[in-house]
Amino acid sequence: MKKDNSYYDLQVKDEYYTPALLVEIILPYLKLNSTIWCPFDTQQSEFVKVFEANGHTALSTHIWKGLDFFKFQPHRFDYVISNPPFSSKNEVMERLLGIGKPFAMLLNLQCLNYVGLKKIVRDNGIQLLVPDKNVSYDGKKSPPFTSVFFCYKMLPAEMVHVIVRHKNTGKNFEPSAMYNLDLKY
Repeated sequence: MKKDNSYYDLQVKDEYYTPALLVEIILPYLKLNSTIWCPFDTQQSEFVKVFEANGHTALSTHIWKGLDFFKFQPHRFDYVISNPPFSSKNEVMERLLGIGKPFAMLLNLQCLNYVGLKKIVRDNGIQLLVPDKNVSYDGKKSPPFTSVFFCYKMLPAEMVHVIVRHKNTGKNFEPSAMYNLDLKY
């Protein structure tokens, strides 16, 4: 699929591939054998791979498949879990709240500096799943931000702290399988 320049620019800024070790931290908060909608993922995504390896069904509906999160919704699912485009974080959260299903969206904690998201979190009982390390997405140095799952109706408390295996840097780097794909636009 050919992309126009504006879409390509958005993709460059918004397409970061989540390492499996971040996906793993949400597993203890899922019911067994759940159906999980992964709206910003392909079948090669670590979200899909980790969920399916742990007995869940993952429905991947990335925009690359022509399935727009804001216009499409699967008929049946228990959770919505993914790493959404940062530039659409507020719109994504508002749509998810309108759907009303439990969700977990991976965002950086610093996005709470944005008034719009801060209000969404405050007014809707959003819960935070906070890892103990700043995890790298590219294997280079640890990022200056913490990736946090912003959850709805999933956690036993407003804030839950979890341990991540490592920072995903240097010799510990575990790249997402998405980096190995020859993605054509």
